[in-house]
Amino acid sequence: LHRVDRRQRQMCIRDRYQRRVRGLFAMSTSYDWSSQDLGNILHFEHININVPNQGTAAIFYFEGLGLTRDPFEKVGTTYTWTNVGNQQIHLTIATTAEVIAGHIGLVVPEIDVIKLKLKTVETKLKDTQFKWCEANTAHDDIEYLPPGQAPLKFLSVTGPWGNQFRIYENKTLKMIGDLGIPYLEVLCPVGTASKIVQFYKKYFGAIGTLEKQGSVGRIRVGPWQQIIYRETSETIAAYTGWHVAIYVTDFSSIYNKFLSENLIFHQTRFPDRYTNLEEALSWRQFRTCDFVDDGKVIFQLHHEVRSLYHPSYRRPLVNRMGNTGIFCCQ
Repeated sequence: LHRVDRRQRQMCIRDRYQRRVRGLFAMSTSYDWSSQDLGNILHFEHININVPNQGTAAIFYFEGLGLTRDPFEKVGTTYTWTNVGNQQIHLTIATTAEVIAGHIGLVVPEIDVIKLKLKTVETKLKDTQFKWCEANTAHDDIEYLPPGQAPLKFLSVTGPWGNQFRIYENKTLKMIGDLGIPYLEVLCPVGTASKIVQFYKKYFGAIGTLEKQGSVGRIRVGPWQQIIYRETSETIAAYTGWHVAIYVTDFSSIYNKFLSENLIFHQTRFPDRYTNLEEALSWRQFRTCDFVDDGKVIFQLHHEVRSLYHPSYRRPLVNRMGNTGIFCCQ
């Protein structure tokens, strides 16, 4: 009897193992096993845009959106660094505002709190382009929206100078720390999305995918972070020079690729220069702007490309909501 019981237990263990293996192979046909791969870009840190008035910007970003001014960096009147969880929006004071052709996605802990904040600044911003409303997102707007899930509610917000934001609640669109910038969507001309994805793969070693018959390209730029390029047949406003900052692992190799094809970009308003690898390593970053295909410029977006040795990498940021960085809402 003991031998029979032992044999039965062995058979049960074997059957359970075989069922588990069959289940894994069944899952492999539908589950994306590479969904947590990142490639060479590890972190999408900030977006930098020009604004003409610091006071108006403070009303919108700090009172209206509930974000937090960085108390440690750029605390004067020329720059304002706005903390968004582990990321930032850098606001540079300039004569003319920069408007992104596309929109910025934000995740917040509680969307109802943001609605109340936006109502309180309506009068203060009445002479600007500021407006907001509640809306629903289509399924293809967010890469990781589960199939069959109802469209997500979000707040569609237009800033004082025309920049567009979509604000989601962390309960439905996940973000580490309940607060952050999960994506930036940029409009691009018809026929360029696939070439842009190939550019990221070739020069950055990034992971990129195409959707909607190649008209939408998604670049993974960190955990739950992406830059989306969406083609449009409408006229796109001329690019004004706003930029994004990303962190990469294989820094020297990436720099050499851009240098070899004369794609290093020197922005006149910033002091950093990178005519060779030694200078780039000294600054722990370099800049590039032109996206090329077969030697021709097909798109422009200024990228501040940083190594993981940059002093700002994963620097703890102060936030008044969420639970990431130096969480001050006590």
